[in-house]
Parts: sequence; C-alpha cells; structure tokens
Amino acid sequence: MSKNLEENEQQEIRIPKSPVYRGIIDFDYKPIYTGNIEKDIEILLETTRNAVKENFTDHYKNSVEKAARIVYELFKDDRRGDGTMFYTHFFEAAHILLKKFKFYDLNTLVATILHDSIEDKPEHIGYDFIKKEFNKEVADIVDGVTKITSNVDIERTFNLSIDKPATFDDIEIATIKKLLQYGLKNPKIFFVKLADRYHNILTLYGIKRAERRREIALQTINVYLPIVKILEYEDVARELRDYCLFHIIADNPESAKSQYQKLIQFHTQAHEDFVNLLIDYKIEEVLSDALRKISEQILLLPAHKGLFDLYQALLRENWQLPNNYSHFYLLIDIPLSVFDKDKLIAIAGTLSKYFNVLESETLNDSSIPSRLIMQEFPIQKYTLGVNNRKILEVVVRIVPSDTLEKLNIQEVLNKRDLKYFYNEQEYNALMEIMDFLIQGTSENKMEKILYYTKRMFRTENIFIKIVNKDIYNYVPKGWTILDLAFREYGEDAFKLITAKVRNPVTEKEENQKFDYVLQQNDEVEFYFSKEILLTPEELENLKPYSLNAINEIRKFIEKARAKEKETRTGQFFKVIKYVGKDEQGVLRQIIDESDKFHINLRENIAQENIRDKFHGRISADFKSPKKMNLFLIELAKIKNVLEISVEDKTESAIANTKKK
Repeated sequence: MSKNLEENEQQEIRIPKSPVYRGIIDFDYKPIYTGNIEKDIEILLETTRNAVKENFTDHYKNSVEKAARIVYELFKDDRRGDGTMFYTHFFEAAHILLKKFKFYDLNTLVATILHDSIEDKPEHIGYDFIKKEFNKEVADIVDGVTKITSNVDIERTFNLSIDKPATFDDIEIATIKKLLQYGLKNPKIFFVKLADRYHNILTLYGIKRAERRREIALQTINVYLPIVKILEYEDVARELRDYCLFHIIADNPESAKSQYQKLIQFHTQAHEDFVNLLIDYKIEEVLSDALRKISEQILLLPAHKGLFDLYQALLRENWQLPNNYSHFYLLIDIPLSVFDKDKLIAIAGTLSKYFNVLESETLNDSSIPSRLIMQEFPIQKYTLGVNNRKILEVVVRIVPSDTLEKLNIQEVLNKRDLKYFYNEQEYNALMEIMDFLIQGTSENKMEKILYYTKRMFRTENIFIKIVNKDIYNYVPKGWTILDLAFREYGEDAFKLITAKVRNPVTEKEENQKFDYVLQQNDEVEFYFSKEILLTPEELENLKPYSLNAINEIRKFIEKARAKEKETRTGQFFKVIKYVGKDEQGVLRQIIDESDKFHINLRENIAQENIRDKFHGRISADFKSPKKMNLFLIELAKIKNVLEISVEDKTESAIANTKKK
C-alpha cells in the first residue's frame, strides 16, 4: 500500500467520484404509487410530463389517464402478493419504462399500463376493446405480452398439434416463444415486458414460495437479460442481475440481507484496492493528461461490475478476493459527436505506451452504434498489467452527445432490424427446440430452455479463420469445432473426421477433437469422409455450444431412434406348428419355402413322431401378417402336411388351419 490515509484522501479528490455501490439494493422496496387512484394518476402524469417534456400534448395526457382509469376499474378490488393494490403494478411498470428505460413512445406507455388486462380479466376486456379505445398497435403490443394459457392458445398461436394436456412448463415455454417471435417484429413489446419484469423482480418477495422466486429470477437472467443487453441497457441489466442474485442464493429476505452485507464488504475492499492502485502508479494522472491531448471531451471515469459478478468471482476462489479479478475498472468515454476510428487507435497507442497491455478484446462488431440514445456502448476492453503484479481493466465506450438525448429511441430502432443482433440460424434452432419440448414429455423442460435461451443472442466474439473456405469470421466465445462445422457445412458436419487447428499467436498446430473450444485467431481446416461416421451414441456424448448444432444432433438422434423403433416394431414373431405324415423330404421343402420368402428362422425345426404322425415347429420373424399368410399358403401345399397352426411365443393360438 504505499500511501498513508491522508494522502489517499487528498488524492481521491482528483479521482472522479463513483459511489461505493451506486445501485443500492432496497430489500424493503416501497412502491411509488399509493393506492389512492386520484393521487396515483397525478404522480403518473407528472412523471410522464417531466420525461416527455414538450411532447406531452393533450392527446398524450388524455391517453395515459384513460388507460390508467381503465385498469383501475378492472383491478380496484384486487391485491398483489405483497399486499399492494393490484392496479398500482401497472403504474409502477409504466414508471419504470419512463425512468429506467427512458422510452417515451405513447403507444408503448399506454400498452404498459394495460399490459396484463387481457390476461387477467378476459371476461371484461379484450383485443377489440383496446383497439377501439386506443389503436391497433396498442392492442397488438398488449396481445404480444399476454401469456399463453392453454392448449388452444398454443395450437392457435404456433400452429402446433398438442395431443396431451399442456403442463405448466409447456405454458411457460410457449409464452417465452411468443414474446421472442412477437418482440422481434415489434421491439416495443420487449420494452413493455421488461418494464413489467423489472417491477416483478423488485416485489418478488410477495411470492411466498422460495423455489418459485428462484425460478423467476433464473428465467429473468437467462431469458430477459440478453434482450436488455441487445437494447444496450447495460446499467439496467446489471441492476436486474444483482436483484436476481439474492433470490437465487437466499431463501428469505433476512438471509438475502446477510449475503448482501457480506458482498458489500468485499466490494468496499475492492474499491480501496482500486483507489490505491490508481494512486500508487499515478494511473489517473497519466491517462487524463494523455486523453486530453486526443480530445478535451474524452472523460476518464471509475466504474465497477455488479454484485452478481463479484459473487461468482468469490465463489470460484473460496470466498477470497481474487488477485486477477478487476472488480473496479476505468471507463474511457468518447462522445459520439467527436468519435472516429483515429481516436480509438490513439487511445490504444496511449495505453501501450504507458502500460503493459496483456489483452485487447473487441466488445462489439461495429465501432459505431446505430441505436445509441441514452445508454453506454462499450466497444473495446483492455487488460493492463501494472508492475507485473497488478491487473487493471480499461473499457472504451461511446456515450451520447447532448444533442442526441432528446431523440426517440423507436425512431432509431426502426432504422435497423433488431434481428441483426442475433444469429438467425441460432434463433430458428431455438424455435424448433421449443416446439419439440412443448409437444414432448421430457423432464426438466424449463431448465433446458433457460440453458438454451441465454445462448441465442450474440455474446463476446473471437476472430478465427476457416482454412477450407479461405475466409475470416467471428464466432461466439465458447464455440467448439463441431459448432463451427455445423454453421459452415450444415449436415455434412456429421461426416467430420477431424480438424487441424493452427494458431499463429501460439504457433501450435495439431489435430483437435470435436469438442475443442476455439480460441482467438485459430485457423481451422476441416477433414470430412464421404459417409456419415458419427453414431447416435457418439453424438450424445458431445457437448456443442451452439443451438444449431444441438438441434441438428437432436434431430439426427431422433431420426435414428425412430428408424430403429420402426425396424423393431416391424418385426412379426410367430410360431408355426404343423402336423403331417413322416415322409422323407418334408423338412427340406419347408426350409426351401422359407428361403423363397426370405424368412429368418429363429429356431431350428423341431420334430417328433407321435402315433405315426410327424410334428414340427418353426419360430420365425415374418415381418408382416401378409408375408406370413403367403408362406402358410405355400406350406399348406406341401404334400403330407396335414395340419398347420399359428401362435405368438407368449400367447395362445390365433389361427388354425387343417388340410382336407
């Protein structure tokens, strides 16, 4: 440590301030809205007026108030699990839409106020009513966030045939599928659902069952957080993740508070270590001066990761703060109005000049955000080594210019299809997997969907080369050779023999197994056979990362097992008994007939003489009744065969024929 407390305090004045934890978790969350309808409408309108400002017209005001009074009439006699008036949930969600997501579109705000109305009160309000009272888009958005509730809903929405009662998990999975399908057509649906979910998480202790709270928290992290990140709300994503953490690791509010205090102690320790690092090596002073030379508008700020990240890091180290975990880090903020690639290059050069850059990582494919309004847009991360012992992370991000802050985010969203932000191959695979699970009877359906859904959207990418095609491309971090093979070669991936991997950085070159996890700058050359070599058993043991690979393997195994079952169920095992005169050549003729019909004799022909008559039996796989009947006809033609009977191996005779 190297500086005394007074020096630390003096130096901290120069460092841009960041509260020790700027997203304090309020376990005793108090709602903004009171349960007094007139007062609550006044609060909602005032919040809306302050957010929308000059766009708060009479039409805007009247639409919001009209929606508010409709939900009040619908839910004035209902209460939530936490004891609050039910209608206030709709107001709170609208408040979150305005304050957290800074999304001011009127149709979206009205739909947020009405979002659960059709779902919870279908006997009093429906799609046509909302369309008439407001407009088609509001009705479509409310419909988009309305949950699936039955087999009929599933069949109508997805054109699926369900021949079994839908389980709770089937309903949940179908609802998630509907949200993804509808939301990608109209992103306003995402905003309504996210505002609703945010408030649900804040009030989750209203649900008494700890296991159900845990399920909702995990669903939020794995299904909804990727959407929040796509919409570039990094701060909201971190807050939601932190709130969910305590529902996952604690069964009740008291144990959650205890875990929270424990994490805050480590958080505070990490903050002190971070400040001392900046002071000891004059990092803030050096970087501030260098960045000012690039542009006076570039800012250097401290930041920190969420408590969820801290918890995971501590868990890996048996509750010791890892030396290589940079909980606090530095942000280099470049206003969009002054950003250009030259400044990014200059920043990289500055970091290399003064520090040992251990790693440089691109956080977004595009260096210029197309949808940036109010949220940070991280584009590059550097891991610095200080004096060969200390680790410091620096994230470069683009931030809004003052002139951009009043833009409506929907206007920007419409300029670029949201589907750009996920891989279509992965999305289609997820939809197929969902249909498979909804229609099937497998166990742990929701666990599987949570496992798969979080992989759908783009995450961190690594840069690789496909030698066979002589192209460079990005793949998600965590992908294996098999994942890449399925993306590039489709079903031919089943013919894969091996892949040679060369990395120009490490200078290693060797054949790798299918489950080899690709690394930055890997150059991959595939080798295929002419026929499919992988068996269903081998495929079951592989653990690919991509949904496309998982789904293709699932379908392959499914077809193989169906074919095996078809072959198995196509077998027609029967026992033929016959009686005749014991005359030389009869056995030979029976064998000849079985050869003609390609009948597989499973047991030797037994024979015995009883009262001057010949008795025998054939145990065979006839494949079909038709084939057996034709064989019986020919068998009956054999001279000296007097009687024929047919029976299952385990059942009594089902047919009996006597020659006359």
